[in-house]
Amino acid sequence: TFFRGGEGGANVEVVESQRSLLTKVDPEELPPPLANRCEASILHAFKFLAPMWTIDFQVTRHEDVEVLICVVDEVWFTITRTAEGQAMTKFEAKVRNTSKQFLRFLAPSDVSVWSTEVNNLPVKPARDKDTILIPLEKHSDQEFWVEMVFVGDVPAMHGRGLLEFLVPCTFDVPVNHFFLSLYVPMKFGYGEFSGDVKETKSFTKEFVRLTEEKAAFKGFGGGGQIPQPSIEKSRAYPQA
Repeated sequence: TFFRGGEGGANVEVVESQRSLLTKVDPEELPPPLANRCEASILHAFKFLAPMWTIDFQVTRHEDVEVLICVVDEVWFTITRTAEGQAMTKFEAKVRNTSKQFLRFLAPSDVSVWSTEVNNLPVKPARDKDTILIPLEKHSDQEFWVEMVFVGDVPAMHGRGLLEFLVPCTFDVPVNHFFLSLYVPMKFGYGEFSGDVKETKSFTKEFVRLTEEKAAFKGFGGGGQIPQPSIEKSRAYPQA
């Protein structure tokens, strides 16, 4: 009795169309010397008595499907704005990454980056026109935090008017949950909020990282307050 086995790649479909003088068997029945020669999984196995056997297969190679290699599970933006015309923005993002080299996000070309950290270690970002590139760590089984602080000029605040906040939150990867807190001068009154984020009285998640440092961040520009309600945006993405 003689045996024959066939293996295939992950994106290759092999379907038997016809055979002669061959008996199909379970791949586990193949002799170890033959089975051990295969690098991939054995798709079909046969045994035969006569050497004049024939078999035909239909082989189809399918296109590979792109898998998600990086995602921001949650990102917390904190913006502190002064009446004189400065805005400090800080974001802290919880990232899962397997093979992406940089986290890219859009930011005005005139902002000054004060600090950047990945997994609590300082890193040096790069810039490509209006895009900032943050070098990432690669982990297959754990999340880590990416943090950046930058400062830019904004219109000064005078009397009454419209106060606009443009949040540079356009990342090149999916973001599951987006949270935003605004710190503004206390000498003005605020109301009639509108925008493309959801107004809420409280966040649905608790920020549990660097709470002391986050509180100290409030002191930029001589103090401020968080207008209530706060702002939150949550988006859900289908899994790849």
